[in-house]
Amino acid sequence: MTKKFLEGLAFGGGFALSFLAISYFVAFFAMPVLIPNGFHKVGGSEVGIDPEIYAREAEKNFYELSVEDQIREASVIALVNYVPSADGKFKAIINEFLKKEPNSEFHYSIGDEYPPASYYIKEDVNRGDGQIIFFVGLPAEMKMATTYSDGRIRGLGDMPLQLFREKCSGNNL
Repeated sequence: MTKKFLEGLAFGGGFALSFLAISYFVAFFAMPVLIPNGFHKVGGSEVGIDPEIYAREAEKNFYELSVEDQIREASVIALVNYVPSADGKFKAIINEFLKKEPNSEFHYSIGDEYPPASYYIKEDVNRGDGQIIFFVGLPAEMKMATTYSDGRIRGLGDMPLQLFREKCSGNNL
């Protein structure tokens, strides 16, 4: 019985080693040929990250950028105020553009409601005075929003709204 066990153990070990060797070969030699890995070739050598892949990754990680980089990447930054309506809804009204690129394609104006940020009141929920909304690309699409209240932006480390305005105007970039 011990001999059978040892033979089975040797067979299983050999099988496991073979499986690992084949997996290693596939992962490091076959897959990079089958799936692009983010690098592009110029004259037969890899020169860097493919710009399309980089752009997709940058979009995914927008919220991880520094405030200055978020401002730089945004094509439009809108400040919305919550305005109560008769039906109990708090409408998000665009009050100001802190940044708006001249070539940006943006379908809202000052005074328009931005419906995705509007809400109905719930007990014990405070959404602040309004939101700062970052839009990216052409046409401009909403990428990130953060609330502000009492002149401070919660999602940006409780940054004073006035300091954020200055950063948007280019004074501190």
